[in-house]
Amino acid sequence: MEKRSDQLLTPAAPEYGEMSLSDIVDGLQRGRKLIVSGAILGGIITALFLNSQRNYIAEAQFLPPSAAEVEPLNIRSASIPVTGPGVPLRATGGRGELLSNFAPEEVYGQFLLTVQSHSLHRRVLEEQGILAGVIAETVAEGREALDESFREWESDFSLQSDSPDPDVLGFVRISQRGKDAAAIALFLNRVAELAEQQVLDNLKRVVFTRVLDRRSEIETILVNERTRAASVRADEILRMEESQAIDVSHLRSLIEVRQRQMEVRNIDQVARLKEALAIAEAAGMEDPLPGLSGTTSLIALDGIAGNARSTPSSGAVVSRTKVDINATPLFFRGTKMLKAELEAIQKRTSSDPFVEDLRLLEEQLQQVLANPELEALRNRGSDDPFIQGLRELEVEGQTLAAIKLPDEGLAAMIFDQKALPPGSPLIGWSYLLPGILLGLAIGVILALLQRVLYLQRRNRSAA
Repeated sequence: MEKRSDQLLTPAAPEYGEMSLSDIVDGLQRGRKLIVSGAILGGIITALFLNSQRNYIAEAQFLPPSAAEVEPLNIRSASIPVTGPGVPLRATGGRGELLSNFAPEEVYGQFLLTVQSHSLHRRVLEEQGILAGVIAETVAEGREALDESFREWESDFSLQSDSPDPDVLGFVRISQRGKDAAAIALFLNRVAELAEQQVLDNLKRVVFTRVLDRRSEIETILVNERTRAASVRADEILRMEESQAIDVSHLRSLIEVRQRQMEVRNIDQVARLKEALAIAEAAGMEDPLPGLSGTTSLIALDGIAGNARSTPSSGAVVSRTKVDINATPLFFRGTKMLKAELEAIQKRTSSDPFVEDLRLLEEQLQQVLANPELEALRNRGSDDPFIQGLRELEVEGQTLAAIKLPDEGLAAMIFDQKALPPGSPLIGWSYLLPGILLGLAIGVILALLQRVLYLQRRNRSAA
């Protein structure tokens, strides 16, 4: 009796680790239906799960814009740097200089960067209400849960380039994975449209900023050059006025000197005439000596100073000589001539007609005072016609002010193919195989467990 109770307390069934290889093989053979059923069941369960979690993937494809679609953004400056005589403009622009120069590759690169913008994606999601349900569910959980939902959406977005050269941007596709086929296609198309519009708006702002800067620069140049031209003209007027004042002073001094010299000569002549008149009256010479009517004559001198008479009949001529009327003493002219000349000088109101070159000097003075060039500078209303290059800058400013970038004809990319709602879901075959393998493993475990239980029952029966 004691022996039987000991047997009941100590089971004779072998543990799993004590199973022989033949037992394991036999267990797998006997449980093959269970193993196959487990694999099939695992595959079915995985397929059902994938079907409940099915995802779609949509793609949009792009190409770079053409040069003609970017060219309207490139604005040229029309200013001409001026050199040479006159007032040169110190303009910074040159004919053909580009104020903005955007290449198609640059614009396309900006588009591809913008199309990946997280803020742009969030804007489209909120605009279309794609995550409205997620937002409603996560409001109570806080902002972090909402941000996590956006991050999950962003993780399903991708951009791929088929260009063999990574530095050359060509054919590019963007894709989005999601459960709503129509929503992900609409999302991709809207993101591409907004990204292109954002890039073009930014480039237009850059162009207008540069145009405004150039217009401001032109206005500054115009103001500076007009101010400079006015200063140059004022300086020229001052120089000419100073030169005129010097010339006028010099000519007037010459005229005054000549007039004073004439006055002094008149005074001296009056004194000489008075003295000669006194001598002629004392000598009783009323008429001029014969032969003094010309410039020179032959007269007879008796050797007595102050007495000369012509004695051609007697032959008592001591000597004969040529006498110049201007070189002979004045009293030889006689009292009549001396009185007449003295009276004429004393009645003279002005000696100007007798001043040598006086009229020529006065004419020169009038010319200096008139100075038409100086008067033209003083009366000039505007210096613009005399500033070289000014009109070209004004035309450029007016041209820049009239610039309007077109709303059509500009592009940052070319839609090679817009995103279309996918017709069939994305099947995750990679997840189906692990499900089958998992079901197969469970079937093996169940088959071996079944074999262990069988061996335990057999051992109990044998005991």
